This record gives sequence, structure tokens and C-alpha cells, in this order.
Amino acid sequence: MAVSLPLRTRLKAWWHGYDLEVIRRFKGFEPLENNHGVSFEAELQPWEKPELLVPQLIWGEGFLTPGGASRTAELVKPLGLDESMSVLDIGSHLGGQARLIARDFGSWVTGVETDPELTEVAKLMSEKEGLGKKALVHRFEPSSVEFRQNAFDVAVSTDALYRIEDKETLLSAVDEALKGRSQIMIADYVRDSDVADSTALDAWVKAEPGPVHLWTERDYRSLFTDLKFDLRICSDVTDTLRSTILASFSEYLKEAATSGVEDRLRETLVGEVERWMRLVAALDSGAVKALRLHAFRAQRSSLLSDW
Repeated sequence: MAVSLPLRTRLKAWWHGYDLEVIRRFKGFEPLENNHGVSFEAELQPWEKPELLVPQLIWGEGFLTPGGASRTAELVKPLGLDESMSVLDIGSHLGGQARLIARDFGSWVTGVETDPELTEVAKLMSEKEGLGKKALVHRFEPSSVEFRQNAFDVAVSTDALYRIEDKETLLSAVDEALKGRSQIMIADYVRDSDVADSTALDAWVKAEPGPVHLWTERDYRSLFTDLKFDLRICSDVTDTLRSTILASFSEYLKEAATSGVEDRLRETLVGEVERWMRLVAALDSGAVKALRLHAFRAQRSSLLSDW
């Protein structure tokens, strides 16, 4: 008789790079029962769906990518944000970054997200925190978006642009949306074209929930030059991000081993571990790097000649 392996065993196997054959067993929800003998199922909030809740348990409430609030705070620190500034957040996911900026710095944030479900859930989460107007997330199409011109002081994007194919068109539109004196901060994954072996890269791409379109560091440098931005920081933060991923999973798995994991979250958790361990392998191979970019423009160039 085949027996499905315990969650902890499967997680440990993926963590250490072993392959296990697992026979899945479906288990229905068990209704809750109160003191009056009436059975019912707890109503879940939209952000409590397994595919959204599991990443938040690992990275932090409102975040679907590594580092959560602490990483965002570190990334935006050089921007000098305050309550007088307006910020464009590109690829907002659940809006955790947008809400942190609005809450901690007082800035007005407009988030844009390609996924319609994430957009609606992000709106609900912002409203829940009383930030429905100050950290509002909109649905957008990267290849055809038109932002209000000269509307933002800063544009930020964390772990989102690697999913977008036509980055040049999008970032050109972002450039038009920024004021003359402005800043751009991007954290993204890039391809190292000097590494020929793409085995680990291909395995990571296969595990991603959507298409992956990687630029190189040279692509980013070239675009910022074309947009007349001064690229102040172009830093390889691969080692830091790798450590963040491993530390976050280690901490969560220790807690899960003690407190347990809801049955409804088990398969999603296993998939999440596999996905991020494949990214770690791709980072270790050198084919993929994590970049942090911070660009500054003192003033937009005028197209008018002096009379």
C-alpha cells in the first residue's frame, strides 16, 4: 500500500536536493464545530487563498517575493522619500511595498500590476489598512500603458520586470511619467550571458508561474543612458538575496515543524519551496544574477532651443 510522505520529509528532501516520488492524497476540509453542535466552514479572505497565503507566511504580510518589508525598506532608503513625494510602484503584486512606502514615509503611491486577481486583492488589502487612497493599485498592460506625464518623483520596481517582455516600451512610458528631477530604483533578475550552461536557469524558468524574460546588466545600462539617467548604483546583490531566501525558509520551516501546517496549504508550500530552491540553484550557477539599480536625473532635457 502506497503512503504519502510527510510534509516535513518532502520539504527536507527538496531543501537538500533529493528527488522523492510522492503519491498525493486529497483530503477534504473538516468543518469547524462550535459548542452548540453547529458545523460550519470558516470564511477565508481573498488574500488567504493557499497560493497567496503561503508566500506571505514566508516573506511577510503583503509580500510574494523574498525579503518582505525589511528588504523594501533597505531598497528605498537612498531615495529620500517623504510626504511631499509621489511614487510609481511597477509590479505591485499584493501591494506590500506600496503600503510600506505610504505608511512609513507618507508618500503617495500608485501601484500598477499585470495580474487582475492580484490587483483586486491588493486593493482590498490597502483598504483594510486604511490606505485605499494613498497606496492604490491599478491593473495595467505593460506594452500599451500610458501614465500621466510629469506625475511622479520616483519609480520603483522589485522582482517584477523579469516577467515583462517589452521592458523598453514600459520604461520609456515610466520616463515620461516622471518629473524632470526624478529617480528610478529597480531590483530585478538578469541573465549573465558569459555563463554558457543554462541547465539551472532552464529549471528555474520551468518552475516559475509565468513567462520569464531576462535582460542583461548591459541592457539596463544602455536603456538608462538612452533615457538620460545617471546610473548611480548597479550592484550585484546575488549573495545577499540568496542568503535572504535560505534564511527565510529555514526560519519558517523550523516554525512549521513545531506548529504544523494546515492541510490546505501543504501542496502549495511544497511547490513554493521547489520554486525558490530552483532559483537559488540558478543563482549559484552564475547564469542568473540579482541586480539593484538606482538611477537619478537632475533635470529633463529641453527639446526647445534658446531663443
